[in-house]
Amino acid sequence: MAETAEAVSAWDRWNEATQSIAAGFETRPAGPVSAFRGSVRNFSVLGIDYTSLETNARSTSRGPDTVHHAGRHHCLVYQLRGRCMARQGNRVAVLGPSDMALLSPAEDCEIVNHGLIRQLSFFIPEQMLFDSTGSTDIPGAVAIAGDSALGSLLSTLIMQVHSRSGELSSFLTPALGSVMASLVTPLLMEERGEDASQAVDVESMVNVVTVSRYIDANLRNANLSPRYLARILGCSVRHLHRLFDGSGITVAAYIKQRRLAAIAQELRNPYHAEDSITEISLRWGFPEITHFSRSFRAEFGMSPREYRDWTRTRRLAS
Repeated sequence: MAETAEAVSAWDRWNEATQSIAAGFETRPAGPVSAFRGSVRNFSVLGIDYTSLETNARSTSRGPDTVHHAGRHHCLVYQLRGRCMARQGNRVAVLGPSDMALLSPAEDCEIVNHGLIRQLSFFIPEQMLFDSTGSTDIPGAVAIAGDSALGSLLSTLIMQVHSRSGELSSFLTPALGSVMASLVTPLLMEERGEDASQAVDVESMVNVVTVSRYIDANLRNANLSPRYLARILGCSVRHLHRLFDGSGITVAAYIKQRRLAAIAQELRNPYHAEDSITEISLRWGFPEITHFSRSFRAEFGMSPREYRDWTRTRRLAS
């Protein structure tokens, strides 16, 4: 009985929280209310409100927002976990992890989930999209693949914002909405069949910070290389090399340096004391142990095993 009462309470708390996000927000559980799971957290960063939502509900839906344009917001949904289908009118966007969909406030919206999902929903002022696209014709359920050129930029931006929301919440400059509006503008113009080439020069937006942050977030990806980065970020390999010209290090060398730093951190960590050096090197993108050992010695002046023993001795001595 206690478990049932707690689950019903969770359901009630969920409905109360979601009603505060949007009037007319309705949830359909996947089974009995006693099995329902759901949590909602609200954030405000750089002039943009966004919500972190996790649930095993079968679907969530809301009606159109009839508020005047100045007070309406389009919702950029970022799929963190699980899969779902977002539907507006006769348009459908199917989302997997790191995929996104831009949803219009002018139409009914339904999101059908497959199991437990987690999403981040960013509320972009409608007027910003009007100003960026030069049109009030903004379609709904616009799908954005997370591995596309613009999608990868948006994905990196969203994850950086969410991971550092505590620090960024102290800044009041309303900058995030205009950046997001600019990044989705080419996609919206393509949906209308217009030439989006003048909307955003993607390559000009790929700078050293963008590249280095993407590398740091994807060090375990075995495919990480200058060619892979160029394809994902939508720029040329030459542009990547040009970005790093003034840093005294190549893109490939930066990737290797960051991977070696991550490995050194794990070798120092008692939590990974039982992990073999080969296992750790494979985890961080070094498939060939001889090449890894040689690279590690060149970076730290000793072999991985010597480094692990040295740090263990220092830890015990302290």
